[in-house]
Amino acid sequence: MKRLLLIVIVILIGGALFFAAQSGAATTIAFPLSTFVDVPPGSTQSMGSVPVPPEAQGKVCVVATVNNESVHPGSAVTFTSGGGSVTLSNIEGASGKVTTGSLLLSGATIDAVALIGPDGIFSGGADATFVCPETTTTTTTTTTTTTTTLSPGTITVSPTAVSPTTVAQSPASPPKFTG
Repeated sequence: MKRLLLIVIVILIGGALFFAAQSGAATTIAFPLSTFVDVPPGSTQSMGSVPVPPEAQGKVCVVATVNNESVHPGSAVTFTSGGGSVTLSNIEGASGKVTTGSLLLSGATIDAVALIGPDGIFSGGADATFVCPETTTTTTTTTTTTTTTLSPGTITVSPTAVSPTTVAQSPASPPKFTG
């Protein structure tokens, strides 16, 4: 079982590193979930907050938790940043369970609240890891140049006669108002 857990963790971390390498440097944020809670089932418990580094603000980050060996079905953790949130459900449902989600880091902090499952215990003992890939903006500018080449003889201009009825002579002085 431990070997399977190790393989899953290596694949998860390898996938995150591959994704980060494909998109540039990544920012990683560790959120410790080490608070042990023994309270009535269905209660909530603040797990604290961590600051969001400036380079991660405004990015969509993948969050992953790996449960330790204790099992407490039904426990969940909700992470919030700014106006967004993500809930990782049943994160202690099995020993070594990996739970993932994604969150837009729109605030200066990430806050976490645990929802305690039916046995009334949240054991923590792990970190939630946020991986925020570096994003780059590529701007492409397209310039179109149109060249018109005229060959001699392709444009004909005909002289236009001006008739005397279309030409008016200006009076030397303005007319007097008699009205």
